Amino acid sequence: METKQFTNPDRNRYYGLRQGDVVIPQYQKERICEVERLGFLNNNSVRLRDLETGELFDYVAEHCELIMKVEDTEKGKGLKTYVITLSRKFPVSHKRAGEQTNFAHLLGNALFVKEDELSVCKHKKHTIRANFPLWENRIAQIQNGEAVLSVRQWTGKPYQSKQVEIARLTAEDGVGIQELKLTDLSKPTTINGQRIELPLLAKNDGLGFNDWFYWFEKYDLSKPLAIIHFTKFRY
Repeated sequence: METKQFTNPDRNRYYGLRQGDVVIPQYQKERICEVERLGFLNNNSVRLRDLETGELFDYVAEHCELIMKVEDTEKGKGLKTYVITLSRKFPVSHKRAGEQTNFAHLLGNALFVKEDELSVCKHKKHTIRANFPLWENRIAQIQNGEAVLSVRQWTGKPYQSKQVEIARLTAEDGVGIQELKLTDLSKPTTINGQRIELPLLAKNDGLGFNDWFYWFEKYDLSKPLAIIHFTKFRY
């Protein structure tokens, strides 16, 4: 007789993990994995599948950082999907070219760590993109319940590997947009009528200020940028 596999529906075992969750192994942050199955008779063991290589390996459940719950894959089912990709590595034009950004991990912190704990926890609450009018229209559709935002990363080289979804967000999650006008990367800016210091903007974007500066120093700042929020946080 085949034994029915335990699925941990209430997330009260296996440190809150379920089969199908997307996670990052705490000591192998360069990997993005899916929980293949829960350990048998071991509440602290899971089998993971590397989403880039397909490799299966056992790992300690307690040391898995949850990025996306399996239940969230059904969010916005049937709605239009807008995709936004987060860089897995610093771009070739950056001084840290090729190094891991850890954006998936930082986004997970923003989505799952309590707000009062984020002050001492690195996080990525938003991303900054060009073409504000385009994203203003897309985010409006998401806020009206007509679309969903699919946050993804390339498993390997961009456009030469498959993408993995690391978050699927709707209006209920707080998806939003604010206009960002930058004229000088060494001076504060104003967002929604408030003076915002750029190191704070960089921190919420998942970067230290120097890394953020080198990321955006070659951007076209003559046109407004879009701050695309993944949570209910706003400036």
